[in-house]
Amino acid sequence: SWALNKGNRLDIALHYDFDVHRESEIPVPRGGEESGWTPWAHDYAHVFSGAVEDTQVFGRWRLVAGFGAGGMSLLARDLLGKSYSVSHRVLPALEGRIVIERSLGEKLLVLLAGGHKARFPTLKELFSETVGGNPDLEVERAWMLEMGIDGIGVPAAGLETSMRLFCNVIQDLIEKYRDSYANVGRALTAGGDL
Repeated sequence: SWALNKGNRLDIALHYDFDVHRESEIPVPRGGEESGWTPWAHDYAHVFSGAVEDTQVFGRWRLVAGFGAGGMSLLARDLLGKSYSVSHRVLPALEGRIVIERSLGEKLLVLLAGGHKARFPTLKELFSETVGGNPDLEVERAWMLEMGIDGIGVPAAGLETSMRLFCNVIQDLIEKYRDSYANVGRALTAGGDL
């Protein structure tokens, strides 16, 4: 973080995850046969992202704007003791948000926020033999809108109150569809928190 000038701060973030999924199972025995653990399945991926966000305060107003980009790529896959070649394709994702806040006196704050968020498929969703993995999944994306009010001593002394209304439009939603995971289309979630 850097304080660029009075009332202004710049934040830069870099993030890296080494993602490991290990799986072994005992098949259901048939006809009285005994069954043991299968060999381990291993999936490895890396997930990386970078983001820049700026916060500016103008008297009673506060503005936050940020942008980020990231990706996920499979590194290796071993299934039932055998190594498989992987495509190393990068699933890209772009994210961003803007938040506008306005204080109304010393004890009340209103805010409006909007943004775009991405969720990478998990290695289980991509490759699990048990629950129907799908290596062709795309990144799940959501457009988000939120409005809210925060108060101290509202509606009575000694209370802190927070109220939010939100709406998310999700594209390429990842769901279990029939026998495997799939990008099933669009979804809408909306509601409120108090």
